[in-house]
Amino acid sequence: MNPGQLLAWVAFLAALVAALGFLAATGGREQALKPARVAFRVQWLALAAAMATLWTLLFSHNFRYEYVATYTSRAMEWHYVMAGLWGGQEGTFLMWALITCTLGLVMMRVKHPLTVPAMFFLNLPLVMLGLVT
Repeated sequence: MNPGQLLAWVAFLAALVAALGFLAATGGREQALKPARVAFRVQWLALAAAMATLWTLLFSHNFRYEYVATYTSRAMEWHYVMAGLWGGQEGTFLMWALITCTLGLVMMRVKHPLTVPAMFFLNLPLVMLGLVT
């Protein structure tokens, strides 16, 4: 198993834990809020590390990986190699998951009664993206 796959699994499992924690906190179990927030941060770290791993593979032209071989070549200029990150479905899903998770980190800092339920619903697409990444 390559590091990107491992990081995607970590992000997916953290998304599940965060979703269940935010759901429990929405239902009145305040003690579930802290593990949910920690899991959400772990999810962001795993997604960011997976993105960095994919970027490293793309820019090092590591053609042992199908994604790199399909969406880049040594003849491409650097900005086209960078665009190869979202050139395929997996890279696009990874990018959108990281963007959504970053939005969630910002939203967790907001003090509002609807923040916790909103975090649950924001995390649902992250669970689904984790399933297909």
